[in-house]
Amino acid sequence: LDSFDPRSRKPLESINRSTTPWTFETNLRIDKGFSLFGLNAKVYSRIMNLFNRKNVLNVYNRTGSDKDDGFLTNPELSQQIVEASGGQQYVQLYEAINLLNRQAYWSNEGGDIYDAPRQIRFGLQFDF
Repeated sequence: LDSFDPRSRKPLESINRSTTPWTFETNLRIDKGFSLFGLNAKVYSRIMNLFNRKNVLNVYNRTGSDKDDGFLTNPELSQQIVEASGGQQYVQLYEAINLLNRQAYWSNEGGDIYDAPRQIRFGLQFDF
């Protein structure tokens, strides 16, 4: 099988042996009700992930880490490519795109490593 075929991958450890860190999230919703033209109205603000906690949801398959995909730290994988592609400049570009921005994980796995950052929503609700 092709080395990129998931069926040819060897597991690093047995199933359910490792877990990601605990996650938690604090949300806040504030409502203020009033009457407007005979209708009950409510203005609200909703803050999700109030403390902007960076919850780890996934890790890289090769390393089990959320910060290292194993490419640059494994000379067998990266040495020839790094040397042929500009050395330290390539390393900086790779880190910026694939590790800090997590673009490679997103493209390959279809999701992100971390949970959503803080989100603030405002709204107006009418009851009739």
